[in-house]
Order: sequence, then structure tokens, then C-alpha cells
Amino acid sequence: MGGPRQPRPGLWISPHTSREAEAKQVVESLGLDAEVYSFCGPFSGIGSERTMVEQAWHLGDLATAYEGFVREFAGLQPDPGDQVLLAQVRLVDAWRRFPRLDPQLPRELLPPHWIGVRAANVFKDLHQEWHAPAQRRWTTLTTDT
Repeated sequence: MGGPRQPRPGLWISPHTSREAEAKQVVESLGLDAEVYSFCGPFSGIGSERTMVEQAWHLGDLATAYEGFVREFAGLQPDPGDQVLLAQVRLVDAWRRFPRLDPQLPRELLPPHWIGVRAANVFKDLHQEWHAPAQRRWTTLTTDT
């Protein structure tokens, strides 16, 4: 979900123009450079930009995944010691799949009140809050003999 998407056969789009050189390298390595065309530019206003985004990226599925993450972690207050360490590990493990899933679309292409923003804030806040006590517990566990 995170990379370029194919809304129709033979057409790939990406919101990340900075990755043009990487795409060119992949196309060349596959020997397709004589058969592939690329261009970078703004949406021209023909058709619906929202429809294009919906066809290329299944944001509903991604929103559902983000909602599950928020439901699982928002407001969680683990006890010190083993519980905070376990919560930190679970938090990071659950979060690490999102960079692969989320295309990181510009905000203007996302639905209003995009749940991904709230999920990112939940992750950042909890990771910061739990980091020091989880590290202390980890250090205790790994240095006890």
C-alpha cells in the first residue's frame, strides 16, 4: 500500500515525485525503459482527484487498521516494570507495519480528520512516555545475574 499504486492496468501513480530516480532505476533494471513512459505534474482537473486516490490507495482499509491501533493503545496505562516494557514492545511492533501500508499522501488528498494523524500522535506520545521506564526495566532484566 505504501508505494506507487496501480489504479488501472498499465498505469502506476505515486504522490512522491522525489522517487522518480528510484522508479527509473527499477524500470531500467527490468529492461522496460523502451516501453515505459513517465511524467511528473499536478492534477489537471479532468476527472476526480478524490476518485483517483480512492482507486489507487484503499484508504478505507488503512483507516480501519489505524482505528484498531488507536483502540488498542489510546488511553493504555501500563503498570511500571514488566507491564510498561511489554506495552512498549507491543506498541512498536504494532506501529512498524504502518510505514509499509501508508502511502504518506499529502494532507490535501486525505479524507478530512484523517485517523492516521491521530494514530501517529498516539504512537509518538506513548512511545515517548513509556521509553524511559521500559528501558529501565529492560536494563534490569538484562543485567541481573
